[in-house]
Amino acid sequence: VGLTSANDDFQWVVFDGPVDALWIENMNTVLDDNMLLCLANGERIKLNKKMHMLFEVQDLAVASPATVSRCGMVYISPDVVGWRPLAISWLADSDTGVASLLSKDQAEYVLSLFDDVVPDGLSFVEKHAKEHIPTVDMQNVVALMRLFASMLPEARVDKEASVDEVKLMLVSLFAFCYVWSVGATFDESSWSAFDALAREQFAGRVTFPVSGDVHDFYLDLPSPELKNWREIMPSFTYDPAVPYFNLLVPTTDTVRYAYVVRRQLDVMAPVLMSGLTGVGKSVMLMNTIVKMQDEGQWVYL
Repeated sequence: VGLTSANDDFQWVVFDGPVDALWIENMNTVLDDNMLLCLANGERIKLNKKMHMLFEVQDLAVASPATVSRCGMVYISPDVVGWRPLAISWLADSDTGVASLLSKDQAEYVLSLFDDVVPDGLSFVEKHAKEHIPTVDMQNVVALMRLFASMLPEARVDKEASVDEVKLMLVSLFAFCYVWSVGATFDESSWSAFDALAREQFAGRVTFPVSGDVHDFYLDLPSPELKNWREIMPSFTYDPAVPYFNLLVPTTDTVRYAYVVRRQLDVMAPVLMSGLTGVGKSVMLMNTIVKMQDEGQWVYL
């Protein structure tokens, strides 16, 4: 496309991924003044001056000095940038659905909730939680944003209302999403410690029921009330026609995990479930997908 374009606009080719020692060396003739692409079959393609290349890479561990010297380098440390610019742009982006459902003042209040609780939550995950699969701060914040965006329409927040009028709904929704994003990446041995942290962070703003920990409750939308998962746990009816290994007996765990997975799928977000072998992850996921298909929803895997 860049070679055949007749206009004078710059043509950008973006390479997003790790640097491979073999192909990056083959790019040296492209990156220098010759701008000549040499293919494996012996063909040579002369690029034009309108074409530019941008490499977005994690590191330059296998890149030679010859490659590095041909490119202008811009290094951005995740520790310097942090997650806050992403949260700000997410709240202002109408494509996410959040900006269209919240007023400016309401969005600023949600951002203040990020500032109040997310740093300590991320610090807890890094220093005190036991994760089966290590996560990074940005990953957990994105999970929080996606879950919040998927549940916000059902919360029916009045965009024209003042912040004080919708504050309870917003903070309750945020608290639930916080628990099931930042607080959902580690095993149950760390839940009690996170329960104490979350209750302290939302004290005076969200009333978590006394019995159980913060993972034991769901948000009964469109109300801001937190209720126990057992209240929406379906009864089990045995069907002899269903193969034994496809049977799923509803429990608190299957209900809450299926709920969170489905919320993520509602906004087309990829989902990765981790856990020990034989705890029912595959059966629970398949059961969730079948239910969504029966309801006429598209499911992308």
